[in-house]
Amino acid sequence: MVKTGLYDHFASDFPVDLVKIDVEGAEFKVLKGMAKAFAKRNVKRILVELHDISRQKELEALFFEHGLRYKWVDSDHVYGELPY
Repeated sequence: MVKTGLYDHFASDFPVDLVKIDVEGAEFKVLKGMAKAFAKRNVKRILVELHDISRQKELEALFFEHGLRYKWVDSDHVYGELPY
């Protein structure tokens, strides 16, 4: 068993340079748990491995909503960063 918790419960108040997400299909659950950190602009860069490519536009919209510029690294990985 693995103990889990929301990102916002332990890191929303701390600036983080890079978050890498590879959670075998639970990407949107993790991103939802980062809402406060995004609102505080405490996630400077993020790399997400998207397992359901049919949700590509949804992920792009989420990055845009949080003010992140994004670029697809390959067909499964998107990199986002806050503009400086």
